[in-house]
Parts: sequence; C-alpha cells; structure tokens
Amino acid sequence: MRSIHLRELKALSLWWRDVYNAVNLKYCRDRMVEVYLWSCGMIPEEEHSRARLLFAKTFGIVSFLDDTFDVHATIEECHSLNEAFQRWDESAVSALPEYLCMLYIKTLSNFKEFEDLLEPQEKYRMSYAKKAYQLQSEYYMQEAQWTNDKYEPSFEEHVELSGMSTGLPMLNLMALMGYDGTIATQEVFEWMSVPVPDAVRAGALIGRFLNDISSYKVYFPPKRVEHPRPLHTATKLHSSLLKKEISFMRLTASVCRPIYTRSCRGRG
Repeated sequence: MRSIHLRELKALSLWWRDVYNAVNLKYCRDRMVEVYLWSCGMIPEEEHSRARLLFAKTFGIVSFLDDTFDVHATIEECHSLNEAFQRWDESAVSALPEYLCMLYIKTLSNFKEFEDLLEPQEKYRMSYAKKAYQLQSEYYMQEAQWTNDKYEPSFEEHVELSGMSTGLPMLNLMALMGYDGTIATQEVFEWMSVPVPDAVRAGALIGRFLNDISSYKVYFPPKRVEHPRPLHTATKLHSSLLKKEISFMRLTASVCRPIYTRSCRGRG
C-alpha cells in the first residue's frame, strides 16, 4: 500500500505543479500533499486508486475557484467566471478577465482528461460531474454576493448554503466516478445528485461548522471584530446550537454510511 501511495503522490505532484504554474494565480493555496492525505482518508482501499486521484485532482482545481471567489475577484469578475462555468464551453473564455482565462481553460481540459479515464459504459457519469461543478460555482457566487452586499444571512440561510459550499457533496460525487460499475451504478449517481442525500449533507455540515468555529477563533477574536463576515456572525450567535447540531449529524452520518454502502453493493 505504501508503494501505491508514493506512486500516486508522485503523479499528483507532477500534475499539480504543471496546473498550478499554468494557471498562475499566486493568491491560491498550494497544498496538494494535504489534499492527497484527504483523499487517502476518504478512500483508503488499495483498489480504488482511480477514485483517489479524481478526488484529489478535483479538490485541487476547485481550490482555485474557491480562493478566487473568496479573496480576490471583484463581484463583476465573479459573475463573469460563474457565467462561463454555467456555459461550459471554451468560447466562454473570451468574456473572462485575462488573469482567469487559464483557470477556465485548465478546468475544462482536466475534465476532458477525467472523461478519458472512464470506460465507454461509464461516460454518462460526466454529465453528473459537470453539473455538480457548476452548482459549486453557483454556491461560491452566492457567498460572494452576500459579502459584496454586506448581507447577514439567518442561521437557516447560512446552513443551507455554506454546507454545500464546502465542496464535499461535489467531491464525493467526483470520487464515486472512480469506482467500478458494481458499486457506482447510474442509480447511485441519481441518488447522489440534487437534492443531496441526508448522509452526505450531514458530513458537509459537520465540516462547515467545525471550520467556522475554528476560523472564527483564529481570524476574528472578540477585540478585533469590526465587521465580521456574515457566516461567522451566524456561527458566533449559535455556537452552542452548532455543537448540538454537530453531535446529531455525526450520529446521522455513522448510521447512514453502512446503509449507503450496503445499498450501493446491492445495486451492483
């Protein structure tokens, strides 16, 4: 297993260096080793190398998108980038600012490479993958709009959007693309699509709540807060409720996971 991990990490590192240098967005996080550790934790089985690689590569690519919407692009640039991804056509690059062109081109070309990894009978999976990525762009766009408008969402609005913007529902589906047809049937892809299943949503919300509580303590200590982010405002006001929600969703995920696994195998 160690030799497999080393081989995968080498391949991912070479791929990432090429993509990172080509996209040339220095404000974006450079963390492929961390991302690969995530993929190993999510998909530990030796035989699922393709799923690990798809998960890690998509995680890396969507990090460019996340950082661009979150910390760099103007609201007008955010709209242009989101509209381009909704079109999912190379011609849409002409509407983008120059510094975002390679991000768009590389994303589309890598998704084409992902499709090439699939067997002929698996090609249908790409429509689910593209739709999930387009939704991810929509989630980032909505958060950017809230920030631009200085809008403070209610706790319910925060939960609804920010759980999805973690990217975990989309990344779970991308990992599923790497499984063989005995596990990942078309019925499973339908089940994993909108609306997101409760077990997947629970995992996404656990990650979001833990991240918000931790980042609030690090980046927004009480004496420094002047204009806290809307999402962190919701977190601060409901921290005790969040802890209860996390406990409940951990229980939900632990119950749903074996049911999901059995149902996937049974459909094969």
